[in-house]
Amino acid sequence: MSFRISLLCLAMVMACGAVVPPELEQRLAAKRQAEAAYVSAVRELLVFDTDRGQIVFRLFPDGAPASVNQVRAWTSAGIYDGTWFHRVVHSPRPFIVQGGDIESKFLDPADDPFQREAQAQELGFGTTEPALAPEFTTRKHLPGALALAVAQDNGRAGPQFVVALDRLPHLDGQAPVFGQLVGGWSVLLKLQVGDRIRRAYLAKPETLVGDWMHDIPPNTP
Repeated sequence: MSFRISLLCLAMVMACGAVVPPELEQRLAAKRQAEAAYVSAVRELLVFDTDRGQIVFRLFPDGAPASVNQVRAWTSAGIYDGTWFHRVVHSPRPFIVQGGDIESKFLDPADDPFQREAQAQELGFGTTEPALAPEFTTRKHLPGALALAVAQDNGRAGPQFVVALDRLPHLDGQAPVFGQLVGGWSVLLKLQVGDRIRRAYLAKPETLVGDWMHDIPPNTP
């Protein structure tokens, strides 16, 4: 919003024929350059329209090509549409949000939160083919990191995913990080067990409306 206000102020000054101070020109030019660089860096986004609002992820096809390619295919096939967030851990410290179990598509969340938690305990095992051998990725599990969930029994990954709610160094190198949240951090923090992904889709930054790119995790590099 401050960026738009600054541009509006500049336009008003120029319209009045006043001289724009060089330092203001430099600041505005730097903001325009930073904005353009950001949009250029996130050319492909994975968007989850959830019961609580929209969350947006940047994908890393350079660092996790097999994971990104398969997630693209799952997204295009509608695998994520209608699935639950079946694991949401905020205490004793922020941990993860997990979703993408295809079995949850066919399960209506109970109204009672205790019954809903009991339902969620039966989830976490649903998958689809192909099951991927997890890629080793060097990206760290920062707040908002998006990774495939790796099954403990066979060490392979299906469409289930986890989103880090805090810095999780013990997961570095274990679960392949293939994306990073770049919008909708406040929505992510509101998610509860039983909330659904209404629709998952791939998008370009310029096609999304609103101030989504400023709703990011704190201290995001």
